[in-house]
Amino acid sequence: ECATTYPAAPIVRLAMQNYSIADAKNNLSRLVHKAEEGQVVHLSRRGELVAVLLSLDEFKKLSKVCSSPADALESFLKDEHFKEIDVNPAIFRGLRVKESGRDIHL
Repeated sequence: ECATTYPAAPIVRLAMQNYSIADAKNNLSRLVHKAEEGQVVHLSRRGELVAVLLSLDEFKKLSKVCSSPADALESFLKDEHFKEIDVNPAIFRGLRVKESGRDIHL
């Protein structure tokens, strides 16, 4: 799967939790487990958000950029959150021809 270059949709997971860097340092193992379970952990310094801890799988999804709009659509249709809104991906098949387009002579 790949992320698009478009603005990302909010990550819908279990409630996001905020921790100070000092708390995170003392509870790193527990926070890593939370991230592995799909929770997004916000880390703050003096009350200001400075970092986010998330699972490796989520990081890989967000880091990979699609090579084409077709790849982006395919990735979107496979996303687990898309399935939650109960839309049948089959309705999108065949909407666009996958050919390179028409020839233009200049």
